[in-house]
Amino acid sequence: MVGCGVCAGLSGCPEIRTSDQPNESAVGSAGSLGFANLHELPHTIGVEVIETSDPVPESQRTLSSSVSLKPDDRLLIPDVFTESVTYSLQLTLDGTAPDEGGTPTFNPFATTPTFLSLFVDRSGTLVWNEVAKGPHHLYNRTHTDP
Repeated sequence: MVGCGVCAGLSGCPEIRTSDQPNESAVGSAGSLGFANLHELPHTIGVEVIETSDPVPESQRTLSSSVSLKPDDRLLIPDVFTESVTYSLQLTLDGTAPDEGGTPTFNPFATTPTFLSLFVDRSGTLVWNEVAKGPHHLYNRTHTDP
């Protein structure tokens, strides 16, 4: 189970919604950050802002999180990225940057509002996608920050 400490590295992140309904899709708003582990082993997914295209509040310049997930764990944190800028990110899987695709760029408010999805696929590879805001089947369980 992912604890509420997940939010600690996300300076001032808003509420994290819960759902105990296994088939209910969570709704990702623009700027949300999703984590999921579809692999059979536990993994830790890390994300850190390394640069932004324009000046932003310090809380957005220093965003980072490391989330440990058991197999089939999923977490969707709404409204993490709040600025209409391009964020350059560093991703890690189990503390190591992937050989390819580990430094994506992401603008949640470019043309279509989107959120960032980071997941470990069934083969154990870290994958990232920019997803249009709205319901998403991958994040059918979320947690609440007490």
